[in-house]
Amino acid sequence: MRADFVDERLIAGGTCFVGLMGNRLVASGGWSMDAPRFARTIGAVAVDGDPVPTVRAMFVDPVCAGHGLGRRMLEHVEASIAAAGWRRAVLIASTMGIGFYARQGWRPLAEIALDVGGHAIPSTEIDKIVPTGAHAMPRATSTGARAA
Repeated sequence: MRADFVDERLIAGGTCFVGLMGNRLVASGGWSMDAPRFARTIGAVAVDGDPVPTVRAMFVDPVCAGHGLGRRMLEHVEASIAAAGWRRAVLIASTMGIGFYARQGWRPLAEIALDVGGHAIPSTEIDKIVPTGAHAMPRATSTGARAA
């Protein structure tokens, strides 16, 4: 991962998680109370006027796609949000990712266009009531991926 793609606020908050296969980064995810720095179109994160955590930095190495790493990472992030006392979360899904999140119980709020380097990227702001009994991602899985 190139350093210019890392949002220091996410790392500093201690809510950035990675999945490793050996020493190889194969998945990431996290959350914060800050809007992603590229998301100039949404400003401060709020739903119905109340601040809510934003799921951020969701990534699965394409070589490892289809093995449940994204689902397990999202479950881990949701569990972390619930453990911090939050009941609701939002995220900004790309057009390609919206189906994945819908299958995990996320619902669309609004179609938006993100300003990324002067380019409008069609996206969807979505939310979910985070289950209070959400289970954290295991330290080791059958695929050899680990949460750090």
